[in-house]
Amino acid sequence: MQNEAHNPSSAERRRLYRRLLAFTKPYRLRLALGILAGMMSAGTLFVIFDNANDAVASFRSGTSHAATQPATSNTPTPQPSTPNAQPAGTPVLAPLNGTFYRSEGPGKPQMAADGA
Repeated sequence: MQNEAHNPSSAERRRLYRRLLAFTKPYRLRLALGILAGMMSAGTLFVIFDNANDAVASFRSGTSHAATQPATSNTPTPQPSTPNAQPAGTPVLAPLNGTFYRSEGPGKPQMAADGA
């Protein structure tokens, strides 16, 4: 006995889909809303992914879209006293900003303790 794949013709396919759609008759509104919601979701994702490249590029360059827009406030922005002014204090060079290290390294004494 030979096992041959059955390839229905286009007329058979249409008849099959019409038969399947007959089962959705009580749910036509839900089906239409589901298809519409799916199309809207796909459109939203397209816009998000289309703009993702710009967002990543601005993140890598250190600028944001808001930084390139003119300020809407009427108050003047404070200017540094000298063009190459450095902030006061000692810069802290840490691998991650906001990371708190209790000691200088593994096995070294704690620099800070709870409640101190």
